[in-house]
Amino acid sequence: MIYLVSYEMGEPGADEVPLAATIREYGDYVHIHGKVWLVRTAEPASRIRDKLRRLAGPFDQVYVTRLHADRAWLNLFVEVAEWLEGLKEEDFK
Repeated sequence: MIYLVSYEMGEPGADEVPLAATIREYGDYVHIHGKVWLVRTAEPASRIRDKLRRLAGPFDQVYVTRLHADRAWLNLFVEVAEWLEGLKEEDFK
């Protein structure tokens, strides 16, 4: 399954490195831009959120949602577009 994961730090200057490092631990991910990532995993959205929750501050925001096959993009970095183009229908089931 493919999930969109995004976060916003609640306090100026807050360290987002631990959140990004946890997302990278999934191994099969792409960093879309800013604080938006796509992750391929069999885990449910709630488990992804819970992993990030342990690192998030009291005012940090985290959003995780499962993606479906219908998608479109414009002007993404080549490596991001290639990752998206490599997805197969079964990745969304």
